[in-house]
Amino acid sequence: MFDAEFDSEFNCEFVFFEDGELNRKTGTVHAGEKIVFEESERKETSFVACPAFVNAHTHLGDAIAKDPPFSGIELVAPGGYKFRMLEKYRSECREAIEDSLNHSALSGVLRVYDFREGGVEGVKLLREADKWGLCVALGRPESGEGERCEEVLEIADGFGISSVRDVGFEVAEKLRKIARKRKKLFFIHAGEVDDGDVDGAIELEPDAIVHMNMAGKDQIRRVFEEEIPVISCIRSNLFFDVANFDNYRLFAEYERWCLGTDNVMLASPSILEEMHVASYAVRDDEAVFRAATCSLENGLNLGIVIFHRRINFSKSKNTLATLVRRACIEDIERIIPGKVFFE
Repeated sequence: MFDAEFDSEFNCEFVFFEDGELNRKTGTVHAGEKIVFEESERKETSFVACPAFVNAHTHLGDAIAKDPPFSGIELVAPGGYKFRMLEKYRSECREAIEDSLNHSALSGVLRVYDFREGGVEGVKLLREADKWGLCVALGRPESGEGERCEEVLEIADGFGISSVRDVGFEVAEKLRKIARKRKKLFFIHAGEVDDGDVDGAIELEPDAIVHMNMAGKDQIRRVFEEEIPVISCIRSNLFFDVANFDNYRLFAEYERWCLGTDNVMLASPSILEEMHVASYAVRDDEAVFRAATCSLENGLNLGIVIFHRRINFSKSKNTLATLVRRACIEDIERIIPGKVFFE
């Protein structure tokens, strides 16, 4: 299924975004030393192709405690159940991360932005487990002390902060300044259970805000005006009973809206599965597809996912809707990493 070194071709309907507009083209994907899509006037295609998916927010380590009882947000709060499980099963964490990344890659995800708990050691664990080279590691210092924060950024791609409510605005601001000085990323949670931590998060000018499902309309407008990416994790919000369909539909109109799967203890790291739920939440398949392939890095060209037409795509009258609403791992014929060229 996943092969970076082979020589083959697939006659495809290729669905992708170009200059902000959705495109559907038919032609042939040639995969060899490089990936080339050659457009043609084909009437029949055996495959559907699309860009590889991006999972804009995960917590991979808590896969060591999958499927806890339904509960409130205290389940994943500092000192809560999640962190007790991370401490108790620390020795199993690397294997859990590796398994989750395998699942991610095999479902067509070729970039994962992971909030990595555990300070320096937590980031090292992620690097060791990431055999695929998928991860953007967003470390979390175990304290707000400057020296330890600098150590995290020696090996991490940036910081992934809980919220200004959890760490305090002064600590969050200090971390933001350190990240900016080092030209590293700064992501933060906000607006997950209420809007009380949103203004502080916006003030920090982060590179992305996770959740915002409970943010107020004026706060959302401000985020849009400042062009801060918003990452929704709808299955996680549903688990915690904080889903807000009105906000999701606002985000669907925003080109910098992305999808994440959040805690692996709650939901699989498959963006295919996240898209299924998101499509029902926003009722806009094009927006959901854009969010699932949205790059948080300029010019990112990861590769393509090729689906066969034998199962879910069989008899489909709407390729995009089928891709967003029902495509699954069993439909994937091949995942081809690398830059795609058009001819």
